[in-house]
Amino acid sequence: MGSSASSHTERAAPASTKAVASGISIEKEQQRGVRGHTCMRSSGSEVDLTKIAVNETNTAVKDNHDAKEEKLISFEEKSENNFEEEDCDDVTVDTDYEDSDIDSDFDEINEANEDEEVSQILQDAAKLKVLAQAFLHPENPIATDPTQFGRNFFDRASAPAAESREEAEERAGILADAKALKNAAVDYMHPEVGVKTSNDGSCFGRNYFSRASAPETEDPAMTLERELVFSDLEKMKKAAKDYLHPEIGVKTTDGTIFGRNYFNRPSAPMMEDDELADDREEILADMRSLKKLAVDYMHPEIGVKTSDGAALGRNYFTRSLATEIEDTEMAEERAKVLAETESLKKFAADYMHPEFGVKKSDGTSFGRNYFNRQSAPEMEDNEIANERADILAELKSLKKLAVDYMHPEVGVKSSDGAAFGRNYFNRPSAPDTEEDDLADDREEILADMRSLKKLAVDYMHPEVGVKSSDGAAFGRNYFTRPSAIETEYLFVANERAEILAEMKSLKKLAVDYMHPEFGVETCDGVLFGRNYFDRPSAIETEYLFVANERAEILAEMKSLKKLAVDYTHPEVGVKSSDGATFGRNYFNRPSATETDDEETVKARAEILADMLNLKKLAVDYMHPEVGVKTSDGAAFGRNYFGPEKSAVYSESTAQTMPVGVTPIETDMNEMESHDSSMFEFEDENFDFAEMRSTFSTFVPTRSEASPVPLKTDEEEGHLSRSPSSVMLI
Repeated sequence: MGSSASSHTERAAPASTKAVASGISIEKEQQRGVRGHTCMRSSGSEVDLTKIAVNETNTAVKDNHDAKEEKLISFEEKSENNFEEEDCDDVTVDTDYEDSDIDSDFDEINEANEDEEVSQILQDAAKLKVLAQAFLHPENPIATDPTQFGRNFFDRASAPAAESREEAEERAGILADAKALKNAAVDYMHPEVGVKTSNDGSCFGRNYFSRASAPETEDPAMTLERELVFSDLEKMKKAAKDYLHPEIGVKTTDGTIFGRNYFNRPSAPMMEDDELADDREEILADMRSLKKLAVDYMHPEIGVKTSDGAALGRNYFTRSLATEIEDTEMAEERAKVLAETESLKKFAADYMHPEFGVKKSDGTSFGRNYFNRQSAPEMEDNEIANERADILAELKSLKKLAVDYMHPEVGVKSSDGAAFGRNYFNRPSAPDTEEDDLADDREEILADMRSLKKLAVDYMHPEVGVKSSDGAAFGRNYFTRPSAIETEYLFVANERAEILAEMKSLKKLAVDYMHPEFGVETCDGVLFGRNYFDRPSAIETEYLFVANERAEILAEMKSLKKLAVDYTHPEVGVKSSDGATFGRNYFNRPSATETDDEETVKARAEILADMLNLKKLAVDYMHPEVGVKTSDGAAFGRNYFGPEKSAVYSESTAQTMPVGVTPIETDMNEMESHDSSMFEFEDENFDFAEMRSTFSTFVPTRSEASPVPLKTDEEEGHLSRSPSSVMLI
């Protein structure tokens, strides 16, 4: 019994010691928490209540701990007295009772510890709450302990100026009004959003979309049906896409799904080895790196981007020998000018094109619609517009069918994997086409001809310049070489450009003056003026119905003319874009007359070509004043009709006419009609005085020109007036 009591005493002693120690630590923590709370307490009522609650909790916990400690001490003293007074051999101690009593005491101590832990948590929560309130509301003053001191962050000398409470309240009121106006504008601009209410029985109103005069909407069954149709279409589209593009691959999340790979099957075509693929990747990587180096060399202004902090070098644009660049002020001024120009351009475009509409993001801005105003012209109904759209869609589909029928070589594009058909060009009965070798030879010949043409153009036009994207290509400039011929000065070129610009503007003014019906095109919204054709003093124009009638008559005349041309020239052929039109060929019908053979037709074409060339040579010989037109820059020759005394001159060909001789103003149309009507005389008594005066103006073939004396009718006598006599003259 003594040993049992001593063991109980030993077990109780550490517990009491631990309780005393924990009580001391709790008391220290409470004192430290109270001091910390005192340093941070605020003048608000909520913080004072928190402090009072914390103090009451600390007092209750302390009293509870003292009572438990006194009870434990009295229990130990009672146990010692019992062991001293009674004999251990004669007295039987109820160990079960003592153990249960001691266990109950330990339970009470544990409960006290739990209460202390709860109080500690509440203290920490109260302190955190006080810190959060102090952080969120810095405008509330801080009640400090006279022994605690520090500088205020907001009232320090270097703190920025803060607004007063009145200004803050005024700003809050303005922002609240703006928010309310914005909500009202959003509700007005978007009635489909709906109105959210807080179950206020006094709030009521009529729904905009379910009103009696609202347009009919689609039934939910139709909407559901449309959704199902669209989902089916999407699935079919996905299936067709998977069929047409097997290289994309299949993504699945079901582990039980499996199948054979299309590309790794035994019957799959041969693919290139990994080594070849790796070599190709390396070659492409080298080419990309070389291209990057060439781009960096050709464009140093782009700049170099590096992520290595140890990389350094001199800047090309900020070196000591770099050219001067404009100042920041000039750049900012240019940016402002461009911004103002852009805004003015936007205003002008908005003024000139009111049909575009105005895009705005401000809900408070409003105005009247130009197209929906009361005085706006009437527009067509939606039914007519929809009917027109349907007709145009049908016409478009019919046109597509006709084009597909007329041009089978274009090919058919299909995204449906289930669509199939026979190829028109690869069918067994298709005509023979050109072999691949001949096609390749033709492509090579055409490529050589293109390269030769490019070389010839570069040789004939050195002023065009050479364009090169290879940074390693270099050469000497043809126009700036030391042995190059002298070119005109810059001011002369500028003066010529100004003169040409003025001539161009004068030509434009002259064209505008001569053709007022063209109209004036302007992009400046501030330009205005009076219309030449609508002015009060303008001459009367014909009525609209007269103009329409004239247009109809001209259209009918044009169609009649086309029919007459088609009738008189059946060999031209008929052009049609309608695949549904068909008819019998006039020249290939069974009852058609026999035509010439192909050889006869070719011989006739050659004879006509020779006759055309001979006619051109005769015209060039008879009319040297017309001149020769050539498009070959390498063609050159000496002029036969130069201003030499020993040369033979004809009408209107000499540059300097003899003194006393007036050149004749000729016209090509009159010249052509003169050949056919030279010997056509309507009157037998024709006066040849005009013919004699005309002949006298011709330049003689001898070196010195002398005027031909004219004779009167009496001096000439009775001459014959026949065409043969005139021809002899």
